[in-house]
Amino acid sequence: MNNLEENMYREGIKLAPIYLRIAAYVIDIFLVALICNVLFSDSQSKAIENAQKTVQRIYKMDMENVKVRGVDSSEDNLAKIASIQQELDDALKALLMYVATVTLLQIIYNFFFLYRYGASLGQIILRIRVVDVRSFDKPSLHICMSRSICKFLLVYISFVFAFFDRFARTLHDRMNRTIVIAN
Repeated sequence: MNNLEENMYREGIKLAPIYLRIAAYVIDIFLVALICNVLFSDSQSKAIENAQKTVQRIYKMDMENVKVRGVDSSEDNLAKIASIQQELDDALKALLMYVATVTLLQIIYNFFFLYRYGASLGQIILRIRVVDVRSFDKPSLHICMSRSICKFLLVYISFVFAFFDRFARTLHDRMNRTIVIAN
């Protein structure tokens, strides 16, 4: 890594401070949330809200009201249990669809902006960008996709590495041989 330091010095490249990187990430989260709010219709938003309420209600439910004890298998109790299972199944499907959509949007958002501009919108606003450590240019298509996926999967763990790395690299930066620099 001594070579990286020499190359950065020769090229006059400064690392982006960690606080700017975290701020850019927070901006990106808000932007993706805004995109999700625009994309989801009112009916989808209500379905997600109802799913949350259903899961909370069932979680807090007093099972004494269901009267399930031992081998009590009256039709009334079985109908109540089947109804609860169906409600929970529907709620979990709605929540899973929401999480999958947000996850996919976040990965696509990061990939698109990183590949096209070398930085996400949050990074552009804060005047930092991602570069490949070998060429000090924006990363290749493959690296952009890999970094976007790793960033999403390892986000909270990944940023911890930046505090202990000499070049303030997160885990997803180390895995993809990138660094974040100040413009």
